[in-house]
Amino acid sequence: LTSPQKIPVGRERQAHKNIRHQLVLADNQNHKDKLLCALLPKEAGRRTLVFCNRRRTADRLTKLLGQHGLHCASLHGGLSTEVRKQVVRQFHENKVHVVCATDLAARGLDVEAIAAVINYDIPESVDDYVHRSGRCGRAGTAGLAISLADAREWRYVSNIERLMGLTLERRSLAGLKARYNGPPATNNRMRPSTKRTHTGNHTARQPTEDERRHEDKESNDGFGPLTKKLSD
Repeated sequence: LTSPQKIPVGRERQAHKNIRHQLVLADNQNHKDKLLCALLPKEAGRRTLVFCNRRRTADRLTKLLGQHGLHCASLHGGLSTEVRKQVVRQFHENKVHVVCATDLAARGLDVEAIAAVINYDIPESVDDYVHRSGRCGRAGTAGLAISLADAREWRYVSNIERLMGLTLERRSLAGLKARYNGPPATNNRMRPSTKRTHTGNHTARQPTEDERRHEDKESNDGFGPLTKKLSD
């Protein structure tokens, strides 16, 4: 071919070069609320999208942020078409600075100069993360995508990093650092070695002294390394 054109068809999961991807660990919902209020820009004219996985979460955060003096609105499928159009128009006109939305706004919402995207809930789909973060950093401008993740959501963070070939920049806020530090592999903690005894053709695993001491503990503070997959 003399002048070939390349037209990719399918899913694009590469990280946008103009977007900075950050990860902030959280302990629970109350901790996430405090982190969100600390992260949101207070200056007029700074547009921010806060993504949630559920409509009721978007509505709750809209009320919470309103109590902190932020001009915000919610955007999800439970609202009428007229209300959704009004929210988008106010976002365009900078009358609303923060929009708490579900993935309804992840595709098709084209608003200029969105300063940041905050994932209050980590999306279960990597494609949803791509579309969410793609709402900022448009037309050559710099964007910032911040994800708040607790222990239950770590597997989604892992999938995003693995499938996108991306390492989210770890970030913490002064006075709001989480006690949860991720799974053992993230903390680079060494697992205790084990002793094995052989009985016939079978190998029986014997607990180490450290493991026996661990079993004798009567309580746990709830923030130790995860030893099993947490259910939803």
